[in-house]
Amino acid sequence: MDVIFGFGQVGQALAKELVGRGRKVRVVSRSGRGPFLDGVDHVVGDATSPAFCRAVCTGAGVVYLCLNAPYDRWAEELPPLQDAVLAGAEASSSKLVVLENLYMYGPHDGPLTESLSHAATDTKGVIRSKMSEALLAAHRSGRVRVSIGRASDFFGPNVIASQLGERAFAPLVAGKAVQMIGDPDAPHSYAYVPDVARGLATLGERPEADGRAWHLPSVETHSTREMLSLAGKIAGVETKVSSIPPVLLALLARVNPIIREVRAVGYQLDRPFIVDSSAFEQAFGIRATPLKEALTATVEWYHARAREPGHGRGAALMKGLGVFTLDNLLIWLAMLTVRFLVRAVPALSVIELGIAVAAGLYWLPPLRRASINLVLRLRHRRSPSSPRTAHHRVFEGPSTKICILESAAETSGARLRFEQTLAIGDGRPPRHVHRKQTEAFLVVSGRLGLEADGVVCEIGPGESCSVPPGTAHTLWNAGDEPCVNEVTLEPALDMEHFFEGIVTLEAQHRLPPHGRPDLLRIALLFGKHDNLIAGIPRVVQRLVYGFAKAIAWTRGVVAPSWSEVARLKIS
Repeated sequence: MDVIFGFGQVGQALAKELVGRGRKVRVVSRSGRGPFLDGVDHVVGDATSPAFCRAVCTGAGVVYLCLNAPYDRWAEELPPLQDAVLAGAEASSSKLVVLENLYMYGPHDGPLTESLSHAATDTKGVIRSKMSEALLAAHRSGRVRVSIGRASDFFGPNVIASQLGERAFAPLVAGKAVQMIGDPDAPHSYAYVPDVARGLATLGERPEADGRAWHLPSVETHSTREMLSLAGKIAGVETKVSSIPPVLLALLARVNPIIREVRAVGYQLDRPFIVDSSAFEQAFGIRATPLKEALTATVEWYHARAREPGHGRGAALMKGLGVFTLDNLLIWLAMLTVRFLVRAVPALSVIELGIAVAAGLYWLPPLRRASINLVLRLRHRRSPSSPRTAHHRVFEGPSTKICILESAAETSGARLRFEQTLAIGDGRPPRHVHRKQTEAFLVVSGRLGLEADGVVCEIGPGESCSVPPGTAHTLWNAGDEPCVNEVTLEPALDMEHFFEGIVTLEAQHRLPPHGRPDLLRIALLFGKHDNLIAGIPRVVQRLVYGFAKAIAWTRGVVAPSWSEVARLKIS
């Protein structure tokens, strides 16, 4: 089994590559989000915890580190991530393959090779250099086998957050002008993400790759303008490429930490940046995908993405108008704030502060995402529909397994019946109330403990017990073996999706005692299905659930479903 930390644009491509090579794969991420891939298990957890990393790496042959930290919090968050994953690989005697960028070299004239000294002076470059040296030191000391793959800026299908990602290809396929950071006429090496994935998988398989860093293959080097011109020809559109004026970037950097961090490594974008990957190609016989083929796949992916709901011309127009309105409202508020500041401190320049604050607000990524999410949520309101049919019939987490025997759809809403297996232990759900349903339990094996309205009982195989509507109750495994019992809820309502969501959160380690609770999604579940926690007034709970629903609505968060973690296996 191989473990991949990080399920972003590289982690997803690497998982597909490893599965294609016949490997069993486990991916670890902070959110559990991402596409479902056949043959891939998903685990959610905190990769800064050495204990968690040691547990999740158990039994791994190769551990791949493809995680990153928020761009403006590298110094605080990236080193602890690497340290924890290194500890996990060491504990399981796994090989560790790490994806790095090229920041450690600093400004350099000529092609970048692996033998160059680390000459970076900016914060990110220095951090990356120290982290890389720590990895190689761990290898030399015998703690863990390490191989490092370094790649330039990414592009390809599913690549959004990159210099040559959504910023470039989304407007290009729409026939619009493309604005880039840096000099678009400077030669620049780009790495096609499927090539990066293939390179990392090769480093994991080959023992001769151990103990050093390798430059992963980049497509043939051209200027960014030439790359996009070729992409435009493939897309059948005229390509217009320009650069964001340095003066505007300087103003943005004064108020936007992301832009400030990008400018710190701007030497990669405003001068030739050429990567020499010949050592990797000669050692392993693997070359980059031909440029035209890579660009064709990228253009086709962005074309398909543009045709998806939410990416059409009408949707794009409404989204643009909505975001424009929200942004300008915020800019107007910012200008009022600036006017107040200038009155308080006359030495400040109204124009300079106004432009800086307004531009900063306009480009600040969290604000932009919030504006876009709000507009998207305002677009297509779904009409009421009949209860959905479950797509899955078996849900299994660390402590609970549920097998649907009769669904609401199969009984015309009369009842829901499922087999529930409770693991050994005294863990139990909070005392809760089903306001409109009778819940009956029939024990198949083991012993089941029940507390209903203050009355405690224990039942064994062949025995049953029912809980009337509106009765506060809880249950637990009262024996020394897994307890299997049949549960019947009458009427069914939509409770199968409530249990699906609860077990999904348990499997994702987002439900106590298996991990930090995802309070927002838990509240969504309870509010959607009108289940109540005993002892808290219903009006208070409805207010909390309503508030949670409003927050989730603006952020695009939905109730959990088993499709997020189908076939999850956590050891």
